[in-house]
Amino acid sequence: MDIEKGSCHVVSECTAARKKAHIETDETRYLHESLRRLKTQDGTLVTFGVSFENDDHVLDTLLENESLKAIYFGCYGSRDGIEFFKLQARIVESCSRIKRDLASLQSRVFFFNSSCDPFGGDVLSPETTVRLFGAEVVPHM
Repeated sequence: MDIEKGSCHVVSECTAARKKAHIETDETRYLHESLRRLKTQDGTLVTFGVSFENDDHVLDTLLENESLKAIYFGCYGSRDGIEFFKLQARIVESCSRIKRDLASLQSRVFFFNSSCDPFGGDVLSPETTVRLFGAEVVPHM
């Protein structure tokens, strides 16, 4: 990454709406292309180490994409921890923004404990993965 030559892409806007507006400008083609690809990605997507705290535009894009058959959100801590509930609340808010029925996501949105070692076992196993708003286990990917 060479900041001097402009190949470093950083968006430091204070709100998700301003981030999205900045990304959609011509000056950030790389980030615009990345967001566009998330809109058309298909299959299964796993997020790891992302809280979506100020990234509503990314979360909205993922939840709007009906080509994604499963979205696994890594969430630090246990399923009864605060981070798990905060992320679920962000998903509810996103559904409201994008006019998406929350029930339509329940069969394809899953959470796993991202404090597990992703290379030291099957962190996406039925024993460690939960559905949106439930403790129901899910099948292997």
